[in-house]
Amino acid sequence: MPQCAGCGVDVERLILGLCSDCYRRRHGVANPPTSLEAQICRYCGSIRVSGKWVKVGSFREAVETLVYSSLSRLRPSYPLERVMVRTLRYDTKPDWTTRITVELVGVYKDVGVIDYAGITVKLKPSICPTCKTRLSGEYDVLVQIRGSGVNEEEIFEVLSTAGLAERTIDVIKDKDGVNVYFTDMGAASRLAKALRRRYRISIGRVEHEHVGLTRKGKKRSRKTLTIRILGR
Repeated sequence: MPQCAGCGVDVERLILGLCSDCYRRRHGVANPPTSLEAQICRYCGSIRVSGKWVKVGSFREAVETLVYSSLSRLRPSYPLERVMVRTLRYDTKPDWTTRITVELVGVYKDVGVIDYAGITVKLKPSICPTCKTRLSGEYDVLVQIRGSGVNEEEIFEVLSTAGLAERTIDVIKDKDGVNVYFTDMGAASRLAKALRRRYRISIGRVEHEHVGLTRKGKKRSRKTLTIRILGR
């Protein structure tokens, strides 16, 4: 049985001539950051991770979302094949600034190497684009839902089921049906697909209306999409 060059213990498999404990002490399993930062929306609680706003329900969920997303890209120390976060321990109460200890597991062939790292997670209050648009009263896409028996409560249910509630600026009932206001065309397309699963519908052409310029000086257009419900 091979012998560790560091402590002399006999083990079945060595990593660079060392047992897993000696390897960890000399090399560690990775080089994780000592701190992580992210923006969190003060209105809806969404957190900005990897360039995207993700809905979370608490400081604890925000911390874990940021940690697992960030550390999933860690490069293992040579010659480890991969490294992953196994557990996360809170050293302070989850808040705007939270100190945690993560348990990292590096893998080399059939050998696991366990290491620990302390990380400070800082959350900075901000406003996500959806809430900013909602607060300003601006919108980019209007979906006009028309047809006999169009029900505002059912539209709310469809939006919730399709996971579009957070991307919806407003839902307004008028004499012709229901108007739904969005910040982007992707949300409108998802609503159309969700409605098609529940009703027989027809979708009109997207109408464009120029409403000024973007901050980069490009023409900004507001889009209107009409969806007519033909039956169930």
